[in-house]
Amino acid sequence: MSESLELQVGSALRQKGWTLALGESCTGGLVAHRITEVAGSSEYFLGGVVAYSNPVKHRLLQVPEQTLESYGAVSEETALQMARGARAALIAAPNHLHVPLATECVRRGVSVLVEKPLARTAQEARDLLAEAQARGCTVAVGHMWRFHPICLWIREQIAAGALGAIRQVAWREGREFAWPVTTPGLLHREQAGGGILMDQGIHILDLLRWWLGPLRVTAFRDDAWGGVEANCWWRGRAEDGAEVELELSCTRALPNVCRFEGSRACMELEVDEPKRVRWEGPTAMGVRVEPEQGAATFRALYRSQLAAFVRALRGGGVEGCAPADALATLDLVAESYRIRSPHLFKWQAFRGLVAA
Repeated sequence: MSESLELQVGSALRQKGWTLALGESCTGGLVAHRITEVAGSSEYFLGGVVAYSNPVKHRLLQVPEQTLESYGAVSEETALQMARGARAALIAAPNHLHVPLATECVRRGVSVLVEKPLARTAQEARDLLAEAQARGCTVAVGHMWRFHPICLWIREQIAAGALGAIRQVAWREGREFAWPVTTPGLLHREQAGGGILMDQGIHILDLLRWWLGPLRVTAFRDDAWGGVEANCWWRGRAEDGAEVELELSCTRALPNVCRFEGSRACMELEVDEPKRVRWEGPTAMGVRVEPEQGAATFRALYRSQLAAFVRALRGGGVEGCAPADALATLDLVAESYRIRSPHLFKWQAFRGLVAA
């Protein structure tokens, strides 16, 4: 009895040391299904895109609209363009797998969009970016909040001086953790790289750096006690002297606001969706506060992020969070953990316990 086609393909890929990424249309994902039916196919199969409609072929697989119009969706010319366009991967896995998976991709000439954090440590990120540069691959990082209309609006207002000189920024966000997970990776420091500062805080620090410029941490306290922190308190300073405070929790309800105090006006951002801004002082000039209907959904933000990644693959440059920005934020997180002081609970202080 002869081997199935998927077994033959897998054997050939292993022998040559090649990997496979798919761009499917009429087959509707059937080829990927057949390939992954083979035990051990993860050694050579990277993933695939089911680009059934022409707009998806154009946006995700970079098939030129002219090709689709001239030759049609079911043609050799379109199939060849889809194959070329499939040389990119999206990596959304537990943190400790980001760099190994991304490195394996770029070594085979596959560009990557990596979910935040780019890596567990700044050195891991530097190694990946050096490999990508040597191979001529694009690395983009999934800090999707940079695409949020309100976050863009805040950046514009600060840059325009609508608040005056920023004196203080305080971000307080907390709720009981209820995000659906499929692995325990977030609970293990060696896998996650840290707790709530690495998971949620890295998004916030990226935004704050984007709005205010480079930041320097001056104090950091958390409740990790050997594991990953569920609560943390961060203090730092921007280059212009603005004081920045951050309090995060995945066990307690907090106000979920970010307040900016400037010499001309104050502004308060409700960080939950739908995000809203309350302005105190002279009116913010010329820009609406509320985004268009539907513009702030997770789906819309991911779509904007994917579209930016495709433009980068076409040579347009990385939009949103550039790798250098992600690296600078990882350095900031690493320095925060380095100067960490433990949070003493009341029962610990009462007993006179100290950090190990």
